[in-house]
Amino acid sequence: MKQLFYTPFRILTLHGLLPDDAPAQVRQRADQLVASRDEEGLIAFLEQQRLPEASRRRVEIIKQARPIALKVVELWRAVPYPHDGVTRCYTEIRRLKDEFDRVSEPALR
Repeated sequence: MKQLFYTPFRILTLHGLLPDDAPAQVRQRADQLVASRDEEGLIAFLEQQRLPEASRRRVEIIKQARPIALKVVELWRAVPYPHDGVTRCYTEIRRLKDEFDRVSEPALR
């Protein structure tokens, strides 16, 4: 579950959603976005590509997880510690991770 909290995991996962037969120009642009750690740019770029439906859904799940992860980072710094807010974020990330895993399972078979 915690992987969706981390930007590097989300970026590398997004990059991995490109089809193996993607044109070199598309791969090069995706590589540039990964190198610059431009998660929002990579999401927007992938949304413009022809991806299988399962990959499109994974992009959408990561897009939903991103603001929750950023909110948790903000909450971790708060004093007093907002336990209820963090718990709500963890619950939502867990739901998204479960959905991500369900969408990924058919691709692994």
